[in-house]
Amino acid sequence: MAQHDWIPAKEQDQLELMTTWKAGLANPAYKTQFGWVEAECTALITLIEKAQSAHANYVEDNSSSRGITKRRAMKDALAGMRDFARSYIRFNKKMSAEYKAIFGIHEPDREPTPGGEPNTRPNITEIRTLGGCGVEIRFQDEMTPESWAIPEAYNGAVLHYAWGPEKINDIKLLTESKLMTRHIWRLTLPPEAAGAWLSLAACWQSGGDEGRFTEIRHIAVN
Repeated sequence: MAQHDWIPAKEQDQLELMTTWKAGLANPAYKTQFGWVEAECTALITLIEKAQSAHANYVEDNSSSRGITKRRAMKDALAGMRDFARSYIRFNKKMSAEYKAIFGIHEPDREPTPGGEPNTRPNITEIRTLGGCGVEIRFQDEMTPESWAIPEAYNGAVLHYAWGPEKINDIKLLTESKLMTRHIWRLTLPPEAAGAWLSLAACWQSGGDEGRFTEIRHIAVN
């Protein structure tokens, strides 16, 4: 599967990217415009600040213990950035290519992959509310019900969803999207979604190609 890593290889470049991300995550306009969840933005800012602080401490005293702390903090922050990018940036239809590039993320590679376009669907086995406008989604490949693993040739399942006062039964109206990379996925909606209907469907993604959608499912948000 052809992919390009958007995280820089050099540590100094990683730190500069973290600074850019921190400013973007703290931008109220971005949160509103792109549908980012406040709590997740805050959590990632905290990871970035820990990495920046650990690096600064290591520069002052490059002891082995501070080196270990720095590497762990950098790893945690970069992992958090990758997860946030998968969920809120790479497949966010509200973000133009120019906005994605600010965060170091460019358009997905559209080259064909060995697996080609996915020919199966993710089967959504369970949807349940968690309170606080949280929803847990469980899914697995429809052809391998005995396994919870994401098929090797796929990036994950793209969740397309929307919420509102009524159920939505048109795929084209599911305007939000996130890449689910684990078979148990938690989605947090903004507080104003409380009491609304969440409508969702999913499809596998391989490289830049998406497969067939599941049936649209609905659940009341609380």
